[in-house]
Amino acid sequence: MVSEPQKQRRRSAYDLVRRIYDVLPVLGLKTKTEIAHEIGSKPDTVETCLEIIMFVQGQPTLEQVRVGTRRYGYRRARAKKEGAP
Repeated sequence: MVSEPQKQRRRSAYDLVRRIYDVLPVLGLKTKTEIAHEIGSKPDTVETCLEIIMFVQGQPTLEQVRVGTRRYGYRRARAKKEGAP
């Protein structure tokens, strides 16, 4: 009986980002190769995810606003007024 090779499942983008955040140290540094080895992914994939994370962190936050009974709309958060708490 010959066993079939196991199909490698694709990880979701959410799962990749979550795994990257889990292995990143608070103090110290890790290279993309070290991160890739720990999460079982390719260095190029880790590099792409890190670039996306850095881009998103530099953007304004989003607001989720209820539109109707079951729907939501999204927009960039409004700028805070100077002197407001």
